[in-house]
Amino acid sequence: MSTALTRPKIIESDDDTVTLNRDEWQSFVENAEDLASVAKFQAFVAEIGLDRVKHLGFTGQEAAKMLDGASPITIRRERAGMTQRALAQAADISPSYLAEIETGKKPGSLAVMAAIASVFGVPIENLMV
Repeated sequence: MSTALTRPKIIESDDDTVTLNRDEWQSFVENAEDLASVAKFQAFVAEIGLDRVKHLGFTGQEAAKMLDGASPITIRRERAGMTQRALAQAADISPSYLAEIETGKKPGSLAVMAAIASVFGVPIENLMV
């Protein structure tokens, strides 16, 4: 992405107004918004570090699995190389309860979701769909 904005061509202007081509103006606004988003993301990465950003996020392949119905907990568990039994033990819950959470049969209590989030070292909202 370019780091500079191209100014839209001014069609007409006076001391109080400027007339621009709508398409050029829309493109200018969208590019400015994109640059602002990039700057915010870069500040976030600088604040917490790229490794932490990668840990909190999901890859494109992982996101596709979630779009196909996989639980974020399943994705994180698989990324960590854990079995359901190992995660259940680490979160101090039964393996069957974890299986029900991962398959969407049960939502998981707040305490259980907090325990699972703690195992992965992520905020609880990173486990929600």
